[in-house]
Amino acid sequence: METTNPIFRNVELGERSGGTVQVVGAERITLNGTLHKAGILLLCVAMSALWGWRMFEAPQDRRTTVVIVVVLLACLLGASALVWLTVRKKTWSPFTAPVYALLEGLVMGDISAGANRRYPGIAIQAVAVTIAMSFGLLVAYRSGLLRVTEGFNRKLTAAIGGVGLFYLATLSWLLWAYGYFPCSLEGCSAYLSV
Repeated sequence: METTNPIFRNVELGERSGGTVQVVGAERITLNGTLHKAGILLLCVAMSALWGWRMFEAPQDRRTTVVIVVVLLACLLGASALVWLTVRKKTWSPFTAPVYALLEGLVMGDISAGANRRYPGIAIQAVAVTIAMSFGLLVAYRSGLLRVTEGFNRKLTAAIGGVGLFYLATLSWLLWAYGYFPCSLEGCSAYLSV
């Protein structure tokens, strides 16, 4: 099986049989094992995001703000280093994946708390819905309520594409409405009348 993913480069994948993929020279990969590991990593992200949020929401002075920014940058750099390391030493992934999930959760919690301070209520809704949907899909896969077929993949791709187009249109409209495009609300009639 050929892949361009750098994580799977130089790994021979066997044929699919009974819902599993055999990786030559490694333990057997099963759907249940993958779901359990994904659930543990999602729990790591959720718990560290909550901690990052609480750290940001604490009363702040200038020194505390500097510490939060330093922690945020350290988490971003650490997560990038872990990705680089995991790509080169795939056997370390059982140890690097949870640390990566914890670091990314801290980053998500800090950024979300900052957005929540500026726009109260919106960040907590986005984070909560994302984590709840992820847990819900994991439970649906695990229980057998949801079967991944080619038709399901096409529908999911179309839905994600629709959401992406909606976000792009919203961003474009906001940039236009606030005058970041040459044709702003006030000066657009001159461009359109010509």
